[in-house]
Amino acid sequence: MRPITNCASAASGTIGRELEMDVDADGGRRLDRGTIARVWRGATWEEDSRAYRDALRADLREVRSVKGNLGAFVLERTVDGRAEFRFVSLRESMDAVAGFAGSDVDRAVYFRDDEHVLLELTPRVEHYDVVAVETYSRFGELPGAGGPG
Repeated sequence: MRPITNCASAASGTIGRELEMDVDADGGRRLDRGTIARVWRGATWEEDSRAYRDALRADLREVRSVKGNLGAFVLERTVDGRAEFRFVSLRESMDAVAGFAGSDVDRAVYFRDDEHVLLELTPRVEHYDVVAVETYSRFGELPGAGGPG
């Protein structure tokens, strides 16, 4: 197991410590490195959600090209007329996060003039150690599902 860079910022605590990551809950396969999840949050009015969702999808393509990127997700839910978004990017290490965000790794990075559509500009993001992962291809075979169909 190769340790990843430790980070001890006031907001994120100790993220990037050496952890074993379970990838397959049944088989016990492990990754040889840790993974960091960088989580940003934001909200628009519900009527602005479609345009902002499309902009975040474009950001996924931008994030894909950043060194140390392992993937990203955009999450959305609507509550009381507000569309709440979470942008979760997966990074190889805190060094990879710093390569994207700069030395203040907890600072939010914006891609456009978001102040015109977001209800507030969230100045900070959160970082988490990814300790377990289990994913399936969207169109592939799911366990117990008998294949695509």
